[in-house]
Amino acid sequence: MEDKIVRSMPKIKKVASNTILLYIRMLFVMGVSLFTSRINIQALGLEDYGLFNIVAGIIGLVTFLNSALGTSSSRFITITLGRGDISDSKLLFSTIYKVHFLLGVIVMFIAEIIGIYLVNEVLSIPANRLFACNVIFQCSIVIMFINLINIPMTASIIAHERFNIFAYIGIYEVIAKLLSSYLLFVWLYDKLILWGVLNLLISISLCVFYLLYGKKRFDEFSIKEGFDKVIARQITSFSFWNLLGSLSIALKNSGVNIVLNIFFGPLVNAANAIAYQVNNAITNFSANFTTAINPQIFKTFAQGKYQETETLVHWGGKLSFLLVAILGLPLILEIEYVLNIWLKEYPVYTPTFCKLIIILSWIESFNYSIGTAIQASGKIKAYQLIVSGLSLFNLPLTYCAFKLGANSFVALEIAIGISIITLIARIFFIKKILGFSRVFYLKNVLGSSFLMIVTALLICLFMQSNMEKSLSRFIFISFLSTICNLLFFYLFIDKEYKTQIKSMLIKRIKRI
Repeated sequence: MEDKIVRSMPKIKKVASNTILLYIRMLFVMGVSLFTSRINIQALGLEDYGLFNIVAGIIGLVTFLNSALGTSSSRFITITLGRGDISDSKLLFSTIYKVHFLLGVIVMFIAEIIGIYLVNEVLSIPANRLFACNVIFQCSIVIMFINLINIPMTASIIAHERFNIFAYIGIYEVIAKLLSSYLLFVWLYDKLILWGVLNLLISISLCVFYLLYGKKRFDEFSIKEGFDKVIARQITSFSFWNLLGSLSIALKNSGVNIVLNIFFGPLVNAANAIAYQVNNAITNFSANFTTAINPQIFKTFAQGKYQETETLVHWGGKLSFLLVAILGLPLILEIEYVLNIWLKEYPVYTPTFCKLIIILSWIESFNYSIGTAIQASGKIKAYQLIVSGLSLFNLPLTYCAFKLGANSFVALEIAIGISIITLIARIFFIKKILGFSRVFYLKNVLGSSFLMIVTALLICLFMQSNMEKSLSRFIFISFLSTICNLLFFYLFIDKEYKTQIKSMLIKRIKRI
């Protein structure tokens, strides 16, 4: 076991350096994004803010293809680069790009048919906002197409581990959206329409950058190398099984959001959108780490270094949970105070939505490294049938619950319950597909993480109960949460991991 960890340390160190770079980006992006949300709510108002999110979110029902193809593209590009064959990489990239372009056209056509019906016939939209919502929808369709053809380019950037470029792109995007938000205050006409058009222009500028940068920096970055039908069949066949997973996510997010609108109206959509802003801030905290570790999981698996892959999967699960726990715990305890400082005005249901979605993000943090390893193996059929099949129950169960008179919070409670069940299913596939130890994962990843968060929560709750609500209490609870989670993370991990962490820290201290 110790030998396995030692051999994995160079990979873990590389992941750590990439993660640090992504975190610098994340802190800036998160701060600006949260501030932009506040400006948007002030400029648009709660109702228009909710309408924008529900109409733009309709695209999520048809863009599950994006996620499925994105996962497949990343896998094929990263594994091909890991083998070092440039000629194969060029043909692969050219084929992938053309597949994405063709499917983008098909998805746009489907989106037009479904979306226009939903916007004009199904959703709860005031009559005087229908035209604006239709314009927003058309802008969202074009943005969806651009995002789809961007997938091969972003997959190449990640496969090459050019995370500095990834960071610059994120910073540019949030600054552009912040400046666009301020334009809403001086615009004399329909602000909702302007916001949709500005988002479209930002997407176009990003697409142009990806094309220019990729053509200049990456050897395989070419769309003129022809089209290989065999590769296209492999990608679409592999993507087919990923479609289930992407569809289940689309129905859980966009589908449930539509059901919320039908039963409760745009103000609940606004509350849900704010909660997802909080969720994005928390999950981005761990997504940067996931983005950094995924190429290493793909490459070690492609090279047959399965023990190193298993170690990376364990570290991926534990560290992803640690990162979302550090940020999520103080937010659960102090969410009302944070919302008052951040937004000042928000729907009454927002705090409960936020707390539930943080719990959901904790559970889902374990999924990513397991899913990446299974994607690397290529054996995804049974995995997607079971895991995604279970996830598909989110929408019908939520709809039935609302029909029976349940409140809006039940949507997230159902999502939490299903997420726990699918996590159990994923752990089952650790052994069945990858040959990794279930017992070791349960004990050293799930078990240690559960002990860590429960202990930290009890300590923070005790200290919070003895302090008045204030900025100083929020800062103290945030600091205490960080210290407790880091301390208990170390105490509850396996002995071999402690030895390696001690060794790394001693080396760092000696260099100072």
